[in-house]
Parts: sequence; structure tokens; C-alpha cells
Amino acid sequence: MEKYKFNATELHTKMISARELLNKDLTSQEREKVEMSLLAYINLLNTTVNVNLNNFLDKITKGKYSQRQYNKAECLTSTVNEILVQKIDYTTEEYLHFLLKLVDNIATPYLESSSYEKLNVSDDQMLEVSNSFFNYLNDAELKQYYNKIVLRPNAIAITSLIRLGNENFKGVCNYDYLNSEPYITVIKQNDINDLYILSHEMIHGIDFLMKPKLYSETHYGFHETVTYAFEYLIADYLEKQGYEKNEIDKLRNEKVNYICGLAYQIQMQIKHKLRAKGIDIKNGYDISDIKQILDVDLMKNLLEVQSGIMAYGFYEQILIDKNSGLDNLKRFMKSNISKDKTPDFSSFDLSNDKLLSLSETFKKEATEVKHK
Repeated sequence: MEKYKFNATELHTKMISARELLNKDLTSQEREKVEMSLLAYINLLNTTVNVNLNNFLDKITKGKYSQRQYNKAECLTSTVNEILVQKIDYTTEEYLHFLLKLVDNIATPYLESSSYEKLNVSDDQMLEVSNSFFNYLNDAELKQYYNKIVLRPNAIAITSLIRLGNENFKGVCNYDYLNSEPYITVIKQNDINDLYILSHEMIHGIDFLMKPKLYSETHYGFHETVTYAFEYLIADYLEKQGYEKNEIDKLRNEKVNYICGLAYQIQMQIKHKLRAKGIDIKNGYDISDIKQILDVDLMKNLLEVQSGIMAYGFYEQILIDKNSGLDNLKRFMKSNISKDKTPDFSSFDLSNDKLLSLSETFKKEATEVKHK
């Protein structure tokens, strides 16, 4: 019997119960929690056994899920979640200008991903390293939430089996809103990523436990801020434990490369959308042009770039004062980013001006990566 595997029977039971709940008179928020939990169960069952619930997914998404079947590079839950986000959250021209400035500051074409040296660690060793990392942080609150996940039976699946829709994912965290339970999946790579990704997904789980995120309540797009910040700490910890520095640097460089590459992709995405709309961009474009082509996908990418710079800022704070920095990051984890006003992170010492300054430093790191 596999030790790190989800309980399919338990998930089936949860799914049946949740589907029955949908027939009851629920508030919009209650219904959202049921639907989001159902999506989690479906994705988790897809990790355990092949499931075919297209009709149900189309019911939730009003037929939009089937239209996205061609995109196999996206995780099942991520695909459906993005379909459910049907409009852009509150955005001013000033904020949009700030986001575009961040993009311009760091945009660099993607570099080819590095290949990693083989590292064979057992599933138990993966958990031991993850546990040691959270002990190393020496934060009782984070460790308490971590234990809520690892001490729960069948909360973690470590597998080499890749199901349809998860081909490009090394790990994923699904959250059961009805029972306040995160489920962690790691697709084993047999390299340093196995140690890195497990702790990354654990952070997602802790983030959910601290403050469950609902699309109806919080600005969509900042869900990786916390994990990106902790990735710096995970890499530092692995290096201190004596793992090959060259491999650790590949992890660090891959993240910088991803964020800067995403910014470059946004620039290309904007130009493509403007041309498709018949807007002449030979002499450049302005905010009024961008507003004409702004959609949920473009906005999500813009906010992920901001998330990457915010994570870098949180990491710097932790380097200066570990306890104060972690407390600030935890306060962010417990906060709600209102959909009804422009996101402002000045209270976390991450004002827009501060983020623009940080982006300049971040770009220098990207340049160093490019020339290595």
C-alpha cells in the first residue's frame, strides 16, 4: 500500500455529499465554496483514478469547460478556476500604468530551462526535508499550520503518474473549502525539485488555512505571492543543508527567468491583441489602447508579475529581520485583497514606488542569469 496517496473512497463520499448540497437553498458564498470544493475533489480523484465529469464541469462553468479541452498544458482545476473568473476586478488607469511600468522594467525573453542532475530521494526523505525546513523557520504559527496538513491521513500524494491536464505541473494544492482541508500533490521528478516543490505546495496549503481565498471576495491574481517569497527561503535552506549549489542556483534562476519571461510575454501579448483589434502601434500605444484589449487572462499575468516583485520584497524584509519579515508576510497571508478598490500594499512596506524600485534590482538579477 502506498503511503502518500489520496483516499479515493473518501473523496468520492465527499463529492457525493457536495453534489447533494448544490440542490439546497444556498447563499452565493456557500454555493461558491461547494463548487470550489467539488472542483478540488474532481482534480484529486483525477490524480488517483481517471474520471470523466465533463458534463458536471460544463454545468458549473455554463458550457465553457468543453471549449477549453484543447489546452492540455493547464491543470484541470486551474483551467476551470480561470473560466469562473468572468470579469476583471476594479482597476484604475493609474494602477494599470503602474503594472505596465513593472513589466517594462523587467521584461526579458525566456531562457531555455536548465536540466537538473538526478537526485533520488525517498518519499519519506522528502517529508523529512520539508519538516526540517519549517523547523528551520522557527515560527510556531507556521509550524502549527504545517502540522495540520502533514498529520492528517491521506492529505499528501507523491506520485510519478501524470494525469491528463497536469502534464506541465510538478505539484498542486487543492483546497476543500467545506472541510477546511488542503490536499498536496507532488509529481516526482527525481531531482532537486522534489524537495523544492513539496514545501512550495505546503505553503499554498498554509496560505489557504490562514485565510481561505474566494474569487467573490479577493482580487484574482496574487495567489503565488506567498509561495514565491518562500521559494527564496527554501532555496537558501537547501543550500545550507549541503545540497549542490549549482542545482540550487538553477532553481533560483528559473524563478527569475519565469517572472521576467512572463513580463516579456505580456508585451508580446499586448501587441498581438492590439494588432488583432486593428489598432496601429507603429508609434507606440497608450493606456486607452490597453483598456480596449484588457481581459482576465492579461490582467492575471500583469498581477503575477507584481506578485513576483512583491515576493522579492518580502524576501528582502526577511533577510533584514527574519521575525519581523515573517510576521509581515503572515499578515499578508491573512489579509483580504478587496475586489472593489485598487490593490495597495503600502501597509506591508510594499508601496507602488517601492515595488518599482525593487523591480530595477530584480532586473539586474535577470541580467546576471542571462549572462551566466
